[in-house]
Amino acid sequence: MFFKYSSCFLCGSLVAFSFPTFFLVPLILIGYFFFLKQLYVSTSNSVNFKYGLAFGLGFFSISLHWIIFPLRLDQNYENISFFLAFLFIFLLSFFYAFLGLVLGIFIKKSKKHPMLFFDSFVIALIIFMFELLRSHLFGGFPWNLTAHIWGFDSRMFSIVKSLGVEILSFITIYWIILFTKLLFVKKKTLSILFLLGLPSVLYLHSKINFDNDKSIKHLNVRIIQPNIPQKIKWDKDYYFKNLKVLKELTNSKSSFEEKIDLIIWPESAVPFLIENMENNINFFEENFEEDQNIFLGAIRKSQIYGNQFFNSFFHIRNGKIVSFYDKTKLVPFGEFMPFRNLIPFKKITEGSTDFSKGSTQKIINFFDLRGNEIIVKPSICYEGIFFQKTTGEQFPNIIINITNDAWFGNTIGPGQHLTATRFRALELGLPLVRVANTGISGIFDSNGKNLEVILLNKRGVIDTKLFYSNQINSKNSSKLFLILFFTLIFGVSVIYFDFFKKK
Repeated sequence: MFFKYSSCFLCGSLVAFSFPTFFLVPLILIGYFFFLKQLYVSTSNSVNFKYGLAFGLGFFSISLHWIIFPLRLDQNYENISFFLAFLFIFLLSFFYAFLGLVLGIFIKKSKKHPMLFFDSFVIALIIFMFELLRSHLFGGFPWNLTAHIWGFDSRMFSIVKSLGVEILSFITIYWIILFTKLLFVKKKTLSILFLLGLPSVLYLHSKINFDNDKSIKHLNVRIIQPNIPQKIKWDKDYYFKNLKVLKELTNSKSSFEEKIDLIIWPESAVPFLIENMENNINFFEENFEEDQNIFLGAIRKSQIYGNQFFNSFFHIRNGKIVSFYDKTKLVPFGEFMPFRNLIPFKKITEGSTDFSKGSTQKIINFFDLRGNEIIVKPSICYEGIFFQKTTGEQFPNIIINITNDAWFGNTIGPGQHLTATRFRALELGLPLVRVANTGISGIFDSNGKNLEVILLNKRGVIDTKLFYSNQINSKNSSKLFLILFFTLIFGVSVIYFDFFKKK
């Protein structure tokens, strides 16, 4: 029995290697093939539950191994970092444990009247539902969704612009399960046909332009990645040294003939409360050119409802705060402690007081140096992996995500974070500007294509002309076509193989 549990753990580990930043996609087929094979021969619900738990432990141990690094950066958790990391992985693995239980029950019933395509559809739907539960329960953790296995090339996931991340995840899961079932019944030719089918459709979709509008305007953007180590980021002895790095990078010579419209610093770039002291805000007036638009991350203090601290996104121009956005999706344990009355520990980030949640989503408007109004959808760090809602009558022109991925260390974490953010931004069909303290900063067009990046643990500047459109992309015709296409393929397959040919 130990061997079977170990094999399920191995299956989960293989699946993890198909996700960012490994992208060994064939391994997800192998992992699910042997995992489902174990469920098909098992007759015990309790055993299936343990199979799923072992699979989950394997999957999360590989894909979330970086979780130990932010714990080690805090002296309060350093000695128990391994235990806390394992506990987090163990609890997440229960999603797969219950998945194994439910799949086992369905498989047991489906054996009486097996149907190849319909059974595959139901199994895929069950797996997809548990992925949705993980994405939304307890605040949600939509990290390493099945759709993300296509993140190695923007041409393979441009379909997200039409269908969304979740639908691509379901289609991919169905593709995996169907391939597995075809191998079970030894239909090798058909399995190869379906194996090649989905990647071909995803690639060909990227060659079709469903949008009629063209990007006719541009914005001269400079993004700054200072690469300041997390251990000295909040050390008072390094405050002015860190600011000097940001200032020098910001004022370095530009490749533009025109002036820069927008300069962007990362999350928590400024280590002081820029609203509360006149000398602090004067720093921007004294060190930067007039009319420069600067976006940056900093902590904001509010005393409206007592002392509250917010992780905020500021717009500064002419040394004055024009507007700000408070982060609405906070990181549990990182920015606040859930069940504060029951857990007597401080959050992992600097300071003993929990961050407060922003009241609403919002957009930020500003004018470039040519007088064009640009509408920005801001997001901070962890928020980038969630669906980017739009509010009000104004539709954004660009998405700007500021982050600090120094927490991940030199692991696959920053790559996974970037992939999730790119997928979510693509759902709106908008250009994405991502700026990290260290991590992977970059510029991505409305099709998710990587235009230019600064890699992990590198200090640098990117100057680019970011093209954008003032028109809302119409995706209805594309979405309808794709839904009809996949529905037709599924319907014909079920009718022919599960009914007509079977009879």
